[in-house]
Amino acid sequence: MNKKIKVTSAAAAVLASLVLANANVNNEVKADTKPVNPTAKTTEKAQTPEEAARANVASAQKNVETEQGNVDKAKDDLDQAKKDAEKPDADYKTQSNKVDGLKKTVDQKNDALTDAKNKEKDAKALVDEANNSAKVQAAKDAVTKQNGVVKNANDAKTNAEKAVTDKQNEIDKLGKDVKTDTQDVNDKTAAKNKADQDVQNASDALKGTGVTEAKDAGDIYQGNVDKLTQNIERNRGVLKHTQDVLKDNQDTLKGINRKLDKAKSDTQTAKAKLDTDKITLGKKKQDLQKAKDLANTAAGFFKSLAEDQSLTDEQREDAKTAYGILMNDGKFKNVKLTWYHPDQQLGKDGDATSLAEMKSALNDLNDLVNVRNSYKLRVPKVSLTAMAVAMMSSDYLLTHNFDHPINHPENGPFFRDEEDIAEYADQVDQYMDEKHWIDDLIKEHPEYAQYRYDTGNLTYSQWEKNNKFWEKHGLILSGGGDYVIGHYISMVNPYQDGIGMAHAGVEYSTDIFPEYKYKRVYNPTLTEERHDGSTYYDIVPAGLEDNPNKGFTIDQYKDLVNSYVANPEKASFVQTAQAAANSAKDAVNADTQDYNHNLNDIQKPLEYQVKKFNKAIQDTQDAIKRINKQISDDQSDLLTQKDNLKQATDRYKTLTASQDEKVKNYKAAVKAQKEAEAALKTANDTLTQTKSKLAQAQKDLPPLKQTATDKGNTAKAEQTKLDNLKQHVEDLKNAKTILADAKKAVTDAEKAYDTAKKNYDDANEVLNGDLKTNKDKADAKVAAAQKAYDEADAKLQTAKSKLAQAQQKLQDILDAEYAQSIIASTPVETKKEDKQEPVKTPEVAKETETKTKVSTAPKKIRLTHNAFVYNKHGKLVRKGLYVKMLKRGKTIKALKNAKIVTIKGKEYYQIGKNQFIKVANTKLTTHKVHIKVRIKGNKKIKMYNRAGKFNKHYARPNHTYTFNEKAKIHGKTYYKIAGTNNWIPAKKLALKK
Repeated sequence: MNKKIKVTSAAAAVLASLVLANANVNNEVKADTKPVNPTAKTTEKAQTPEEAARANVASAQKNVETEQGNVDKAKDDLDQAKKDAEKPDADYKTQSNKVDGLKKTVDQKNDALTDAKNKEKDAKALVDEANNSAKVQAAKDAVTKQNGVVKNANDAKTNAEKAVTDKQNEIDKLGKDVKTDTQDVNDKTAAKNKADQDVQNASDALKGTGVTEAKDAGDIYQGNVDKLTQNIERNRGVLKHTQDVLKDNQDTLKGINRKLDKAKSDTQTAKAKLDTDKITLGKKKQDLQKAKDLANTAAGFFKSLAEDQSLTDEQREDAKTAYGILMNDGKFKNVKLTWYHPDQQLGKDGDATSLAEMKSALNDLNDLVNVRNSYKLRVPKVSLTAMAVAMMSSDYLLTHNFDHPINHPENGPFFRDEEDIAEYADQVDQYMDEKHWIDDLIKEHPEYAQYRYDTGNLTYSQWEKNNKFWEKHGLILSGGGDYVIGHYISMVNPYQDGIGMAHAGVEYSTDIFPEYKYKRVYNPTLTEERHDGSTYYDIVPAGLEDNPNKGFTIDQYKDLVNSYVANPEKASFVQTAQAAANSAKDAVNADTQDYNHNLNDIQKPLEYQVKKFNKAIQDTQDAIKRINKQISDDQSDLLTQKDNLKQATDRYKTLTASQDEKVKNYKAAVKAQKEAEAALKTANDTLTQTKSKLAQAQKDLPPLKQTATDKGNTAKAEQTKLDNLKQHVEDLKNAKTILADAKKAVTDAEKAYDTAKKNYDDANEVLNGDLKTNKDKADAKVAAAQKAYDEADAKLQTAKSKLAQAQQKLQDILDAEYAQSIIASTPVETKKEDKQEPVKTPEVAKETETKTKVSTAPKKIRLTHNAFVYNKHGKLVRKGLYVKMLKRGKTIKALKNAKIVTIKGKEYYQIGKNQFIKVANTKLTTHKVHIKVRIKGNKKIKMYNRAGKFNKHYARPNHTYTFNEKAKIHGKTYYKIAGTNNWIPAKKLALKK
């Protein structure tokens, strides 16, 4: 240590005891000791507490890494289960909504049926009543009696309505009397005021004053009367002209409004047509895009051939069947693929239904032609149906294990016919390469040459004979095993009539086969006929080769494909969709012009004129109001001025009369004043009485109206009753017809109900059938995946907790050892640091141990292909007639540290005494590691399988994964994510250097 420490022995002892007690070494950490062998001379060293604690930490760390890998896998499984459940859940929900809608329809039809049955029941009762003469007569008597009731009710209604009318007339008359009496009061009040003024004038005349004022007032009032009279006459002229202008404008506006109404109607019609045609255009555009999308797929190619009238009926029918297969309509052989979805896969890059893959398959057809010609065998025709099935088989290989789909019924139904498959380019060459197995045996046994297939005159019987011979010699395995030369003999079958070849896969470079620029999955589908007439594969009818109306020659098919791929949008269905879209667009353009013309050229100018004339009319009406008001004001003022003039004139006459006349006038004025007062009082009394009568009449009217309403309702109810009785009598006459109609209505309602019920039951059966099963399965998988994830996470947390405990215990032990070292040391200053070996962490120790194991462990060999076993001379090892062969996937120990041995120019591994296998059929095993590493960059990273092929999985960017294997694949280093089959290149990982 490099610190200077001075402590007493007593203090150090206390410190050590405290630390050791806290660490609880004896109780919690047990040394991993080994028993002593009593017969041995020496004993093995027991494990110290620190070593045991470090081992516990390392073990706990390993458990955490393992559980973390399990959690990551469980999370991926859960996400995948949820994703897989989306479609079943959506399908179930859609069908459930449909069932709910059909249930409502059933309820409605059931209500209608119940109503119809009730009406039928009533109709039967009506027939029974019609057959009873007494009841019929009673119904007629009820009508007669009800006629009297209705008459009385109508009379009462009429009387009540007359009382209302009389009372309303009385109110109207009293209202007029009130107006008359009010005017009389006003007149009497004016007369009273005039009488008062006359008395005042007469009194002033007796006093001899006011003559000059009266004369001046008369002159002023006369001037005012003359001026007002002139104003009134002038304004009446202006009013007449303004009224004429108003009438002209109103008449003109009526004409414009009629035109505007028509223009608006025409505009609305044009707009509705435009909107309708726009919707049609949108649909046609969608149809066109769908047609173009379809045209860029193999399905479009087949559809175009199905519509090509230059082809034979059989060829078009073949194309139609192929199109249905690619659209997964389930008609061909009643097989609907559960894993293939045209809306998601059709024509996608790498999919067998893409034009690029369809065209790339032509090269294999050329290879097949070369093979058939070289063997002097007839060249088969192309069957479009076989092509479509081949495409489906190829697509299956993209998303499933590389195997024949017919071998995996758990993935759903597939076509009964089988296929040949190849994993890399130049598939025909791969198939033909199987011939070397025959050649190898013939070299060893020249007498086998008579069973060659390349004699140039191969017959079907000889072909079958050869097959049986080679099967006995182990090249064609029975019992469902691999066919060593199965592809080869398929290529040279003399009765090969129709063929389909397809490619699928994603292009990428490979180090294994540098001569290929890509690696794909290939799938030829053959139709062959046995000599007995039965079909070996029956994708297409037998006899295709000999029927000129069926199938296509390979050259014809190649020309058709190349021509179509060069310009797929020339397909007839695309042109039809294009023409429909163009027509719809022309209609929209014409509609737009028509709409704009109606709106902008006709409707808007008329709207402007209407607005203009409305303003002019409003201004004219305002002017008329102002003129009328002015005339009314002038007339009122004229009456006042005339009255003032008369009063001034009378006053002037009174003031200028003789003294006797003045006295006489005064007395007369006083008398007239008293008479005016009496007349005013009488008029006020009459007005008060009339108003009282009017108020009482208005109070009496509402009850009379209510009575009339009640009588009217009674009369209406009695009339309705009478109508019902009359209708009942009429129904009795037509009872049989009514019953027949009711029965028909019941029959129709029952049919409608049965139809609705069947639709509901069918839909409900679908809902509770596969849809519910699929949904329940998907939900169960989600639940199981969720449970597995929760359990894995719980285990991870437990492992983390144990790791923390182990780390704490190790720290406690180290603290205790430190304290003990203090006790053992002398109380002097430490001046020089002791040199110690660096302590290896569990991770470093583990990595060192793993590297040691990898470097010293014997290397193993995993077969990637079926491999024959050879001796040191390069000859096949036999047991009787059978050749010894090791199956693909088996792991075998390679001797001499997997040293490569060359025999006759070929490389071998030795696997036993005088036993060798070719290096080409093997690969080395991987090295175990246990590391956590982060993914570089911010983009998702491709992941690969053991063969270095992209498996359509991605790693999350900047995410840390646990890796448990390392290997060289195609010369590059890869690491495998724990718990998965996903490999990531080392250059994509942030490995510490």
